[in-house]
Amino acid sequence: MEGLDLMGAEEMADPAVIARKLHAGSACRLYTRFDPPFYILSRYDDVSAVLRDPGTFVSGQGQGPNFAQASGLISDPPTHTWFRELVQPSFMPRAIAALQPRLEAIGEDLLDAVADRPTWDVHDEVAFPLPVTIICEIFGIPTQDIGQFKRWSDSSVAALSAQDPTPYIADSLAMRDYVLRLLRDKRAHEPDDTLLARIAHARKDGTLLADDEAVGLVLQLFVAGNETTTSLITSFVWRFLAIDGLWSALCAGRIDLDRAIQRKLTTNEEKYPVKKAKGSARKYNAKS
Repeated sequence: MEGLDLMGAEEMADPAVIARKLHAGSACRLYTRFDPPFYILSRYDDVSAVLRDPGTFVSGQGQGPNFAQASGLISDPPTHTWFRELVQPSFMPRAIAALQPRLEAIGEDLLDAVADRPTWDVHDEVAFPLPVTIICEIFGIPTQDIGQFKRWSDSSVAALSAQDPTPYIADSLAMRDYVLRLLRDKRAHEPDDTLLARIAHARKDGTLLADDEAVGLVLQLFVAGNETTTSLITSFVWRFLAIDGLWSALCAGRIDLDRAIQRKLTTNEEKYPVKKAKGSARKYNAKS
């Protein structure tokens, strides 16, 4: 792992530096700049093989640099299978497709709020509130609390890879207490169509989920459901701005958005067939 420091100044300024260094070396590397040391896999096929082989690579040995006891979705079958079947209905293609009008409405509201500004931050104004708002609605979490919940979520992600997670304990406890209060309120009422209610009323082996299990499951889904999408939106815009010609092509509607999101960006714009994107799209000039 010579020349790679995951928390180095160069790497923190541009995460792509990490990817380039990993892809230029061995497929599996031992990273020793952390206590305890851990292995890094950087190729898609290798990561996929590990995730699909719980008999060899068990979740019970930890899910990140800082060890976390296996629970909920971060566990091995059959426990993982039970929890997956519990929450899967909310994330099936049909359920997600039904959310499209609401997602578009949220996106339009967020863009309307910044349309007249000469400059604005795509992360703070769009990439953060869009996924947090929709996942709060899926769960049945009050959307007026999204700012607080997002701060807690970011804190929990930081704690996973922090050499010293102590500074994040207070946020973790506050988030768990908040979710527990919501779950207990759902248990005190008849089940509704929210994911929070489904988890609150779920029975495993004939009994309600323990508080720790229910809270842990909510937090796993919430953190994973917003942090990854926020990063995707922000990184997508940044990459389009960083590669000559792509931002102008995007604003002109000549980029196939589905292919651009799914495929690796390169400096060769010809890899992205120039055609009109499906559906309607907001038009913003390069200065926006």
